[in-house]
This record gives sequence, C-alpha cells and structure tokens, in this order.
Amino acid sequence: MKFVSLNLVTANKNQEKIKQYLEENASDALVEKINKGVEVKVKDDDGEHIVIKKKTLNGFMEYARGEAKKQSTGPYAMIDDEVVFGWAVHYFEEESIHEKLYNPDGTIYVKKEKKKAATPKNPETKKEKIAETKKAASVQEKEISQMSLFDFGNDNENMEETKDED
Repeated sequence: MKFVSLNLVTANKNQEKIKQYLEENASDALVEKINKGVEVKVKDDDGEHIVIKKKTLNGFMEYARGEAKKQSTGPYAMIDDEVVFGWAVHYFEEESIHEKLYNPDGTIYVKKEKKKAATPKNPETKKEKIAETKKAASVQEKEISQMSLFDFGNDNENMEETKDED
C-alpha cells in the first residue's frame, strides 16, 4: 500500500477520512497538485502575474455538499463513501474547479482593478437644475389649475339677465 503525506489541514473526522483515502490512493501527479498547487497566469490592471491555485478540504466539503444536493430527492441525501472519494479525486484533479489563488509568497491573491475617477459634483449645476424643475412645475401647475365657482360668476349673471328679460 502506497502512503504519501498531503499538505491538507483537516477540521473533523470526515475530512480526516477523505485525506487518508487521498494519501493512500492519489497518483503522483495529484499529490503534486495538492501539495504544491498549480501555477497559472492571471491578468489584472497591473499586468500579468503568476499565481498558485490551491484547494483545501473545506473547499472540497462545500463542493461535495453541492454534489449531494443534486442527488437528493428531499432534505437529506445518502451517499456511499466510494462516491464521495471519487468526488474528492475529481475535485482536486479538475482545473476548472476554483477555490483561492495565492501569490508565490503564500498570501492570498487579490485582483487589482483601476478605480474609476469620480465625477466632480458641480453645486451650480445642481442649483440650476432644481430652479428649472421648480419653474417648470409652477408653469405646469398654472396650466392645469382647477377652476373655482367664482370663475363661473360672470356666466351666472348673464343667465339671470336672460331670465329677467323673459
């Protein structure tokens, strides 16, 4: 039986069981991926950088939880150990599954993006816009204003005069 040591930190017995399986069954290439990570090139606003893609058992547990949910028919799922071990090998081998990226010095890589220049606020423009809006509102209000009973006063007087003449 082959046994190698993997640089994986375990947080519970389930993770210890996964780690033990990987140590006993992982290929040399997989052991190297797990222990050293995989170098990849990334581009950000500062240019191109070489970073290291590493995966953890905590990341795998999240992945396994998602896979189990896909197979469940209700709130719970029963998954055989062999299936979970297969997921573990797949998780650590598959390059398209990402977790965190690290700088060569071991710190977590953070993508750098240029900050957009803030548009300066012009108080004069704001005041002018507010004044224009108020002016337009008052003009519109005058156009739409409701007529009162007093606006009909002249017509009523004419009607009374017409009645008197009859």
